[in-house]
Order: sequence, then C-alpha cells, then structure tokens
Amino acid sequence: KFIYTIFLINSNKIKFNFAGSGEEVWKTHKAKYDMGGERKKGFEDADHMYDGDKMIHHKEYLDGRSMVIEYAGPIEKIGIGKLSKLGTLDSGKNSTAKNLADAKKLLDDELCNLAALLKSNDFKLDIDIKGFSRGAASASTFAKWAKGLDRWGKNLNVNLVLIDPVDGHKASAEMEKEVDVSKVHDPELPDTTGTTLMMPIKSGHWFGIFTPQKIKGYQRLILIYGSKAKHSYGLGEDDESTLHWNGEPTKGMGLSKLPKGLFIVNSDIQPLKIIQIKGPMGLSFVKEVIMGKANKKEERDQVIKNALDVELKKYLEF
Repeated sequence: KFIYTIFLINSNKIKFNFAGSGEEVWKTHKAKYDMGGERKKGFEDADHMYDGDKMIHHKEYLDGRSMVIEYAGPIEKIGIGKLSKLGTLDSGKNSTAKNLADAKKLLDDELCNLAALLKSNDFKLDIDIKGFSRGAASASTFAKWAKGLDRWGKNLNVNLVLIDPVDGHKASAEMEKEVDVSKVHDPELPDTTGTTLMMPIKSGHWFGIFTPQKIKGYQRLILIYGSKAKHSYGLGEDDESTLHWNGEPTKGMGLSKLPKGLFIVNSDIQPLKIIQIKGPMGLSFVKEVIMGKANKKEERDQVIKNALDVELKKYLEF
C-alpha cells in the first residue's frame, strides 16, 4: 500500500506522462522496449483501476529522485484487418477519462499516505505533467483538478507541458473542449510552475477533426509553422523533429524552462530553432504570415488569434 509513498518521501518530484491516441507508450520512449515488448530502463507494469496500460519508473538523476507514472493513450482497436486503427475513438481501457480517473486516485492516495507517514500536512511536492494529443487533454484536466483540490492544492507545485492537446470533440470526446489552467501557475514560484502549450498550425490529417483543446491561462505558447508542421512535429522523436533553444536541443519538460511568452518555430529550417516573438513587428509577422496559414477547419487560427490578443494587451500595458 505504501510502496510508492515511501519512495516519494526521499524524492524531489512525481511525474505523469499521458501518451496520445494509438500510442502504447510516450513517443520518445519507444527505444526503452525491445522487439518482444520487454520493459527496459526501470519501467514496470503497474495496476490500472480499469486494467489499462500503465507503467511506473523510479528515476534517479543528479539533483535527486523522481517517480514517473506513464499512461498509454486510447489504444482500443476499431475496425477489422488492414482497416483497423488504434485509438481512433476515445474509448477502451485507456480512454482519456479512465486514465484521468486512475491518475486522480493515485495522486490522492499518495498524498493521503504521505501525510500519514510524515504525520503532517505541511509538505510540498513538485509535480511534472506532460501530455500529447488526447493525452494532453487529459493532462490539462488533471493539472487543473490537482491545483484545485481543497485539501492538497496548496501542497503541489505543478509544471505542465501540453503538446497539441486535442480533446476530439468533433469525433469522440471525453475531456472538456476548454480548460483554464490559470491556477497551475504560482506567482511566487514563477520559474517552477505554470503551463507551456505547443501547437503546430496544422495537424496534417485530412479529415480536419484534430481541433485543439482551448487552453486558457498558459504562460508559454510555441507555434510550429511551415510546410512540415504536423501534429507530432517538435515532440523530439528524432533529431529532425527536436527543437533547439539557445543552441541546445530541448523537448518534453525541458520546454517549460523557456522564458514566458510567445515563440515560433519554422519547420522548414534545420535545426529547428525556437524564436521568441516580441514587439509589434513580431506580432504582425505571426498575424500575417502564421495565423493566415493555420488550419481554419481545425480552428487553429483561433488559438493564435487569442494568443495575439493577449500579447498585444501585455505590450500596450507595458
């Protein structure tokens, strides 16, 4: 009962990864498995309240220790034979709602157990949450829920990275269409809490149902434009899709280390450089060049328009 909690007492943080639709593991973690599917590098299968695919990894690094909980995305197979697809609908044992329910129970249980073992409610726990696609829709909802807990919200320092969150409301959705993550950011901890949102201007899928979940209250927005922009571009699966900041490759939670603001990435120029947008000329470029080419059917132009409104207001106030 206390196996995870005992580990947390000597850990710096707990991490939650929510994979996207059709993904049995986080995309950049595929190398951690051999051809037979055997777990590698510390990942172990863990119980999921709906018997879904879930793993735990106890990780040690230079500054301390962390416990990583990773969920497969919706992976129920729909259709027969060559026409079958994994995760087409938000259904099955790893649906976004079932993964969310399991993550809520795990965190609440661990916090209760941790308080009992410490014999105190006076503690802090850093939580890193990242998600991709439908998994990012779970991640945003989970982060909002965690910081909104009456008993535990004040104990949690939450850092959230959302990579093209898609709630699927045009096809099959279990998460909300809009999520306000304002409470995730703690003004007293400006560099260790908050939300980073990354979105390509198009998903690359012809059917136009990859409409981003509307996220409010984020601190960083990274827009990927150009002919190669697509749903997973910038995720860091390989060198070609890895972003660079100040000459160094960065992906996953590393994106939360950027300064706050609006950023762009040209997918047609390697290496992929993250460039911060400042001032009226930069905002004009985003409006005229990038927003004009965003997929309107997927409502991606609206995400950019809302961001520009926020940035322009900050500029005028300054």
